[in-house]
Amino acid sequence: MLDLTDVAEAEGWRDVVNPVRLLDSCTLDGRVYCVPVNIHSPQWLWLSHDAFEKAGLDVPADWFEFVEAAPALKDAGVVPLAMGQQAWQTNLAFGAIMVAVGGTDLYIDVLTNKNADAVRSPEMTKVFEAFADARLLSEGSDVQDWNQATNLVITGQAGGQIHGDWAQGEFQVANQVAGEDYTCLPGLGVNEIIATGGDAFYFPATDDPEITAAQKELASLMISQEVQVSFNLKKGSLPIRGDIDLSAANDCMQKGLAILAAGNVLPDGVNSFSADTDNQISDLMVEFWNDTSVTVADAQERYADIIANAD
Repeated sequence: MLDLTDVAEAEGWRDVVNPVRLLDSCTLDGRVYCVPVNIHSPQWLWLSHDAFEKAGLDVPADWFEFVEAAPALKDAGVVPLAMGQQAWQTNLAFGAIMVAVGGTDLYIDVLTNKNADAVRSPEMTKVFEAFADARLLSEGSDVQDWNQATNLVITGQAGGQIHGDWAQGEFQVANQVAGEDYTCLPGLGVNEIIATGGDAFYFPATDDPEITAAQKELASLMISQEVQVSFNLKKGSLPIRGDIDLSAANDCMQKGLAILAAGNVLPDGVNSFSADTDNQISDLMVEFWNDTSVTVADAQERYADIIANAD
């Protein structure tokens, strides 16, 4: 991979990237090998104003109010929860519910400390119970891709979707306005905390000086103030720079920026486990989501076993 340290030092990346651990993830032995371009957080609940109007309800303020509204949504012919039938989407929903219902201490204890005893706690039982509620609320959401599920919310066919901030791009393409046509609730409206994952670009090393110069120019452009503003406003993600003006950001991005500014952030769960452990968790979550004969107690104990042996 191309060493970008000279560009990073010349432009003071370490002084502007926020949180700085995003740059640390690009750094090996003191050398910078990638350019972070955004912050993506998966802990959001997206709600359709049309759907709740059909049901004669106010838009919920949090996950618990959303669950309470589900019967009225069903009576109005609306699927309460849109969910694409792919394993990563199921895992994303579980992680979001863990942050909202279980809280940040539990999230860190399980995903960072790999504490199996924490998985067996009453707090984690509540997480699995909420996940069991979610699987029932998604009955009738027969789509595969995440953007198809988002479209159900946009068109008022579904009440809400648990998904990442990149769903904003779909709402914007549909000319919907945050706060008017849809509502977004970080941390599912319960714990307004976001995980800071995101995207980064790496460049293959080459012996051609012209290509190397072009790669470094592109890296510089990606992290520039102008591109950080225009790119992230389109994509729905948060910028990795803490020194830019985002007064043009919509209601949802402003919520994310406020959470980021307050330091209410978590490490992204995607970095917690090996591919093998992650696949074991995915298999369990998909089975639990699609087979209601799998009980909360059974799923919780099996999850504890996976965490106890996680790598």
